[in-house]
Amino acid sequence: MWLADVFHGQNAPGTRTLAQVPEGVEACLIKHLFYESPQTLLVVVRHKERLDELSAQLNALDADLPLLIFPSWDTLAYDRVSPRKDLMGTRLATLKTLHDEKGPFVVLTTCGALLQRVPPQSLFANTTLTLQLGQSLPEGRLEHVLAAAGYLRVETVREPGEYAVRGSLVDLFPAHADLPQRIDRFGTEIETIKTFDPLTQRTQDILKSLEILPVTEVALSPDTISQFRQRYREAFGVPKALDTLYNDISEGRPHGGMEHWLPFFYNELLPLFDVVGAHSRLFLGADVPLSLSERVEAIEDYYQARKNTPPGKEQLYHPVPVESLFLSLKEIEKHTRTLETYQTNPYDVPESHQDHVISLGAKPFLWAHPPQETLLKQLSHILESAKAQSKTLFLAWQTQRERLTFQEMLKSLECPYEEAAASTFFTRVDISVPCLVPYPVSQSFEDDQIRVVSASQLMGKMLTQRARRKKRSDLFIEEACALSAGDLVVHHDHGVGRYQGLVSITVGGKPHDCLQLEYAGQDRLFLPVENLDLICRYGGEASAAALDKLGTNAWRQRKEKIKKDLFAIASHLLETAAKRELLTCEPLVPDEAIYTAFCQRFDHAETDDQWRTLEETLEDLASGHPMDRLVCGDVGFGKTEIALRAACVAASAGKQVALIAPTTLLVRQHFLNFKKRFEGLGIRVAQLSRFVSATAAKKTKEEIASGKVHVVIATHALLARSVTFQDLGLLIVDEEQHFGVKQKEKLKSLNPQTHLLTLSATPIPRTLQMALTGMRSLSLITTPPMDRLPVRTFVTPFDPVVIKEAILRERARGGQTFFVCPRLKDLDEVKDTLLALIPDLRVTFATGQMAATDLEKAMTAFCDREVDVLLSTNIIESGLDLPFVNTIIVYRSDLFGLSQLYQLRGRVGRAKARGYAYLTLPTHKPASESATKRLEVMQTLDTLGAGFQLASHDMDLRGTGNLLGEEQSGHIKEVGLELYQQMLEDAVLAVKAKARGEEIAEKWSPQMSLGLPVMLPPSYIPDLGVRLNFYRRLSWATTKDDLKALYAESVDRFGAPPEDVTTLFEVMGLKQLCKQAGVAKIDVGDRGMTLAFFQNTFAAPDKLITYVLDKKGVITVRPDQSLVIKADIRDPKAKLKLAHKVLRDLVGLLPAKEEA
Repeated sequence: MWLADVFHGQNAPGTRTLAQVPEGVEACLIKHLFYESPQTLLVVVRHKERLDELSAQLNALDADLPLLIFPSWDTLAYDRVSPRKDLMGTRLATLKTLHDEKGPFVVLTTCGALLQRVPPQSLFANTTLTLQLGQSLPEGRLEHVLAAAGYLRVETVREPGEYAVRGSLVDLFPAHADLPQRIDRFGTEIETIKTFDPLTQRTQDILKSLEILPVTEVALSPDTISQFRQRYREAFGVPKALDTLYNDISEGRPHGGMEHWLPFFYNELLPLFDVVGAHSRLFLGADVPLSLSERVEAIEDYYQARKNTPPGKEQLYHPVPVESLFLSLKEIEKHTRTLETYQTNPYDVPESHQDHVISLGAKPFLWAHPPQETLLKQLSHILESAKAQSKTLFLAWQTQRERLTFQEMLKSLECPYEEAAASTFFTRVDISVPCLVPYPVSQSFEDDQIRVVSASQLMGKMLTQRARRKKRSDLFIEEACALSAGDLVVHHDHGVGRYQGLVSITVGGKPHDCLQLEYAGQDRLFLPVENLDLICRYGGEASAAALDKLGTNAWRQRKEKIKKDLFAIASHLLETAAKRELLTCEPLVPDEAIYTAFCQRFDHAETDDQWRTLEETLEDLASGHPMDRLVCGDVGFGKTEIALRAACVAASAGKQVALIAPTTLLVRQHFLNFKKRFEGLGIRVAQLSRFVSATAAKKTKEEIASGKVHVVIATHALLARSVTFQDLGLLIVDEEQHFGVKQKEKLKSLNPQTHLLTLSATPIPRTLQMALTGMRSLSLITTPPMDRLPVRTFVTPFDPVVIKEAILRERARGGQTFFVCPRLKDLDEVKDTLLALIPDLRVTFATGQMAATDLEKAMTAFCDREVDVLLSTNIIESGLDLPFVNTIIVYRSDLFGLSQLYQLRGRVGRAKARGYAYLTLPTHKPASESATKRLEVMQTLDTLGAGFQLASHDMDLRGTGNLLGEEQSGHIKEVGLELYQQMLEDAVLAVKAKARGEEIAEKWSPQMSLGLPVMLPPSYIPDLGVRLNFYRRLSWATTKDDLKALYAESVDRFGAPPEDVTTLFEVMGLKQLCKQAGVAKIDVGDRGMTLAFFQNTFAAPDKLITYVLDKKGVITVRPDQSLVIKADIRDPKAKLKLAHKVLRDLVGLLPAKEEA
């Protein structure tokens, strides 16, 4: 084959051009070159995206290839922010391997990384440590190395580069590792090393050893600090008082972005060529010389911009000389001449006198097909073409779904096939049938013997990422968003109060942790931590809430009224669902050819949630009963695609489809999207909104009535009496939460036999979803699209140079930018700043204060890409899907809430392009502690994809939408968001129970006075947020298994529990027994205990009387039906033992069906 003799006799210095090499072939060449003459091979590609793709291809070809990755920093040259810790970890792990081991290796890097000089080997002198099971370490040695290596000490380890110490446990997250690790020591000996999940904090796999490496390329030590101070003064003179970089480094504090002064910390920096070695070979991917040249120009531009920035409000920035941190093109060229170098080119090139050209004869494989041609038909043509040209056909897949699709299509075509490893590309050309191979390539290619067809190209889905592993992020968010002093809470029995903090009070001479709550008139209530299940967050708009007064009936009366209202609403919902089940309609089944062609035009891979929702929707449409399905999903998670495919099914079945959206802008957006997707399929799409002239609107209404228009997109104007349908089959309501109740009732009255599909960005708690089963059809989309790249988030002081570069970079790649300010008064000043930085910038405003017509004109100009930057308040946070807007800059991000920041960031990165979010802070004013924590959570959520869980915890911005009717907004103001949801769930369950002739027990929590310490000591769980959340989870535990799981988690996360913690778990077990036995109050003293039953009744009174008589003299019954048990129990353990025995006895008296 064409690879066999490519490198034969080529092992001499100088550059060879490998012509006619498509990118999909490069991995095959690299593998062949490496094994043909085993010596280290340095492979350079254009950028990170190509590096990731090539790395995946090499792993597919040979999983045993000794591959090292050396990425570039993900920052601009001369930036103010540090590179990501995990990137630096990967770089340092590669450098350490190259220093310590002979190889040979395949080192994969980018142009940016090649140009930048790297730290010397001395960086690893005192910052590395290898740990083994059973190894003995001097006391403090591990902590000393971690500090020297740049690890940050925290309470809870979640991010790379952090460590925590809790007694014998040490948690650390090596920057080069996929997961953090937990070390358990017995004295000075290492007993266990385990990985753990950073979100759940639970341990996973057991390790035999662990290597600690630096987490930053700048290790702050007395030596490096001294060198930095000396060189900084020599270069820039005596530092000014406001020079925070110099001040922080001088005091040994890490400074954000300090890596950009790398040359000042070391005696010398090395070119990557020197680390790889003089006897290595060099492989340059397509367009690398051009990319190197452009990168060198950009570095010089950034340097000059920093050097020539006039003094102003922004922080001081003295850039290091370019040549001290970066290589020049001359230095690169020198290395390419002295090394055996191969440069690829996808095209054929004439041989020059400088370079030896070897043409491989490969080229991209392209095929033309009509827009209506099915995927099966296209594959059939490809098979026939390969057979006619006697070429071996390889079908390259990346995901299992692509593989299965290939298999199904080949079976449909009755075409036999083989499956093999990707290495068969250049080892076998004699396969007579199509061969399926796992190889992630975005572009098909061929030569005179083989043809490789990319599944992503054929199926229209460019998958650059593997499917993400689902992560449980709810626990992380609960702990990150724990109650803060001043938050409003709602007590089940006492109403709205204000949380003032966790305090320890003395009860019976023992410490007892309680939440201090403030009520009207500055009344205080101390809530024991074991009864935390009695309170919940207020949520919603806190300013609308007034504190309740303790000792009055006002709260109870309010709650009872809402309880009755909710019961009526839930009853109506159940009745409506039952009636709808009795209705029948024509089943809607899609035209297979149209539907297949339509689905092929979707440019993304469907997520598992989307597939499930599509299946549920299609089943509803084909059921013969009118559908009423609510689809909930976070912004950008693919709800619109569900609507599109449902519309395609209905329209191809001969029915009309109407989609109603709340704003003219959203109607226009949907219209353009639907029109593009339905083009050429014989389905006509029209719109009705204020943007449509009266004449055109009149004509559209006539065509709707006559059936000429198949799909209409409109605002609530569609509800006008002048609009009639010939045969409306499907009604889609988008952004349902923005419609009023009257508009919704009008929608439902259009035709009870019309299928109804409702889309909402409102999260619905999991328990409420379960309660609504059978009453309303719910589908949830909680996973982001597979090819969605996480938005890269920077938290940085407001820096004109960074802002200018961010906007220009976005404009250069054909994109646009959102610039969001928290206050109206900031807009004009920011606009002046932007125009001073970029005089030709096209800027427009969007605020809630503008007239509706002006706002829509501004937004339309932005949507039509007539404007570079939309300068706005936070009104842009929901509803818009603008794939060309992939940079957002938030001014004074410290003034926004967590949910607001998440929503704003969700506006960008909605296409395949990487999104960038710059959360800026004031330059000379530190952010508050709570604002800093919010921004840290934002950076952590950068990679979690946890927006839906976050929205469920922090719905201050969006509320809950009108899931069950208009009344709920008033109810939420009365009782708070979280309690409203609980009451709604209870009401739904009560209605279902009534239908079965059952009753739902009232919610209550036992009061316990045991004379025992009830607390989690701060020394055991230092982080207050984690401690509060643990108390909450304990209070909600309802079974022994729940408590066992929490106890195991506490041992796993925090080490062996002290006696107070063990006592707390026993007390919580006692609480469960109280609930089972119906004991509302228990008092234990030195001379015995008293028990009071809930509502002064016991479920088995006859058995109770017999029990008391059997214990005559020990147990007596008071007139109020409470029990008194006499005993001399001064020992705390004896008190617990007696309480457990009596309560277990009472539980044993109950009928078996009521046992827990």
